[in-house]
Amino acid sequence: MNPEARPGRSMRGPLWGVLGVSLLVLGSALYRWAQSPGTPARTESAAPRSEPGSNGASAKTGGAPSAAAPLASSPAASTSGAPPEKAKEPIFDLWRSAILTKDAEQVLAVERSFLGDRARFHDGLAALAEKDREERVRAFSTRVLGKFAMAADVDLFTRLLENDPNPYVRQNAAWALGELGLGAVAAALHRISEGDPDKDVRAAAASALSRIR
Repeated sequence: MNPEARPGRSMRGPLWGVLGVSLLVLGSALYRWAQSPGTPARTESAAPRSEPGSNGASAKTGGAPSAAAPLASSPAASTSGAPPEKAKEPIFDLWRSAILTKDAEQVLAVERSFLGDRARFHDGLAALAEKDREERVRAFSTRVLGKFAMAADVDLFTRLLENDPNPYVRQNAAWALGELGLGAVAAALHRISEGDPDKDVRAAAASALSRIR
């Protein structure tokens, strides 16, 4: 028979070739799919842990008390509202925004800048610690000032410990007084360790007092 009269036989080779290539492509795609992770990586919360950049010690163990608790427990806050007059440098706006938007990495970065030039940033942080309307900003600013460990801040920390309505600010102020180690604040710490309505503030004051005695 004339080969041209049997097209099925003449097309069998090309057909199997196309089918083989298709199976290889499909197999390769299935292999890549099987090797890929089943779910995307979980994104961690930006909220800082108990003490960003430290060993995570709390006020109860004598370390820096957690300024992160207000961040974790409060709803997202507006970054609006003018900071105190002495905190007008752009870096203070960045500091407030990072705290209020729970941007842990930015909080740590700005904190490192503060610690690198304490004389320049001290007054602005002191104004935020005492006068900012956002309790979280006051708490974080008080903690950083405590790391400065400047004896001139003893009156500021004592005022915050005795008068600030937010327990996290008072807790950080107690820790900061312990960092100063001045015997003159022993009476105030003793009074707070027994009379503050918040147990964590009482514990922070007791821990600070033990470091002074």
